Amino acid sequence: MTDTNKELIKIEQLNQYYDLSQLKGGVKQTDKMNSIFASYDKNKDGILDAEETAALKQAIESAAALDGDAQKLSNKEAQSLIKNNPAFFEEFRELFKAQIERNQIITDELWNDIHAKTSWGLPTTGPAMGENIKKINSGNVLDVMNSYEAKSKDEKENETLVEAVFDEVGLSKKDKVAYAAHIKDALIDQMKDVTSRDPNTFRELSDKFNRKFDELVKSYGSKIGYYNTKDIDALINEIKETVEDKKALKAYNLGDMNKKIDYDTKQNESFGDCWLLSGTKAFASTEKGQKILKDCMKIDRKNECFKVFIPEAGKEYTVTFKEANEGQITRSGGDTDMRVLEIAIEKYFDEIGENGDPDSGEPSINGNSGIRVFELFKNKKSVSADVENKEIYDAELKKWFVLDLNMFGRAPSAEKEYLKAIKKYIKSLNKTINSGQPVRIINRSVLCREHTKTQQADFEIFQDIVDYLSTKKDISMTCALWGDALQKTPYKNSKEITGQHTYMIKSIDKENVCLINPWDTSKIITVPREEFEKMVLDISSVKP
Repeated sequence: MTDTNKELIKIEQLNQYYDLSQLKGGVKQTDKMNSIFASYDKNKDGILDAEETAALKQAIESAAALDGDAQKLSNKEAQSLIKNNPAFFEEFRELFKAQIERNQIITDELWNDIHAKTSWGLPTTGPAMGENIKKINSGNVLDVMNSYEAKSKDEKENETLVEAVFDEVGLSKKDKVAYAAHIKDALIDQMKDVTSRDPNTFRELSDKFNRKFDELVKSYGSKIGYYNTKDIDALINEIKETVEDKKALKAYNLGDMNKKIDYDTKQNESFGDCWLLSGTKAFASTEKGQKILKDCMKIDRKNECFKVFIPEAGKEYTVTFKEANEGQITRSGGDTDMRVLEIAIEKYFDEIGENGDPDSGEPSINGNSGIRVFELFKNKKSVSADVENKEIYDAELKKWFVLDLNMFGRAPSAEKEYLKAIKKYIKSLNKTINSGQPVRIINRSVLCREHTKTQQADFEIFQDIVDYLSTKKDISMTCALWGDALQKTPYKNSKEITGQHTYMIKSIDKENVCLINPWDTSKIITVPREEFEKMVLDISSVKP
């Protein structure tokens, strides 16, 4: 085998690199490798003999030598070698065992350093404390911190490592901050490794963690000799929990789960739940809506499931990791949080019999309106704006339109009266929306078949309502497009715009309306307002 062949060889199936000439020194310990070893420890005695290990090493070297530039093995080669040579993982077992032992030694040494006593019983700091803190890294930080806490509880101290560092009398403020910062950095490195498939989440969490940590240290460091350790420790525990969440989710390829709707999704073409995906995406587009959804979702690592609280139902629904993982094929693709909500809402609908018989084979989430999502998470019944304000709409608006003469639009002498009436109508509509009640605004002009002048009146009124909605920056909106009306626009043969379908409204201005189709939420579809108002059936809105 050439020198090149002895360099890093990648087994793609495991996503690991190996220096075969220095196996013990170059292998990264991971849960994945640990589980692989366990699966080949047939009698579960924790031992694989050296002869089999050597045989697998030889097999890998032989395969690598036959593989062109020998830089990596194919998936097929790797699977075959692992299957036929399980003893190779004895070396990994030894690495894991040694690492665990090293972690415990660090924990014990830190405990002794921090709890050293003088003859007067006052706490001091052992001489090797700084060196032992430096031994904490991304690979052992969770083990050391958890071991320290467990050891503390055994001693009935209820003290975590960070609390102990900040409470230690024998340390200067400078050292306390430096040691805590080292632990913080190790946690962030660990988090980066765990969220490697999810860089956006890593950046978000690490930025938040760094910012909060630095604010806390600066605040407490300004008080001579005093540090509020509870807040700092709570912050570090938050990251520890996040890392553990990611580890649990990663086993099911659910690494993007963060209790937020912040990743792109694609509707499964076999489901008619465009209303659910568009409504959820719209609800999450506001800061308050995102918070409501986040507060409704929990990750239960121990039982490998999500808990989704639906306010309208007043209770939680369980979605297992397995269901969410399999749902990548059977449900919407992309954002795991969206898929979990999708499954939970269907369970609720099956329970209450919404959309028909749950035993019919037809999914209960097929066919609905975006406003239904707003009702579920606001726990408020929706109103239809032109019905809620019927008296204003009919008595104050319609009379200012010429409907009986051969004319269109407003009566020439009624401009001021119309403006007063629409202002009164918008004021009523604004009050309803600001109360947090979901509102459905119907464009009656697209439904009018019998009277052209009535249609014209309805259309002008709807245009003014859309103008009002364009000024609202803190509401969630969806819309449904009417198929018959769409046929009279340039979008009748569009591949992105279709009738009897619900879209999220991202924004409205004087010229355009930006829509997001749940078929692929990564794309923004810009439609001229003039065409949008001709083909939209309704707009659903809510202030989360």
